[in-house]
Amino acid sequence: GGLPRQGPRAGDRLPDTPAGLQRRIAGPGYHLLLTGPAHHWPQDLSLGERHGLLSVHHLGTRSPWPGVTQALVRPDGHVGHLARGTDLRALRAYLDRWLPAP
Repeated sequence: GGLPRQGPRAGDRLPDTPAGLQRRIAGPGYHLLLTGPAHHWPQDLSLGERHGLLSVHHLGTRSPWPGVTQALVRPDGHVGHLARGTDLRALRAYLDRWLPAP
């Protein structure tokens, strides 16, 4: 995967780009943003027992990052985890450290 070359980085506040993105993730908890065509992403992301704490949003091609990217936005509105591609192992490790399953 690696990091996207464009767009906000981990630690940055998520911009309202495209317009309305902030409103879309306004609910409490963590928000996983998946970009690129939906068929790239598995139906079951296997993120453990975090259903009430984590919302998944498929942004398609209208996102702050080009291509296929995954970004986890923390409750404070900042990007916590960011990676290109569909390999979710690093995301799962991040979640295990900062948001352990109940």
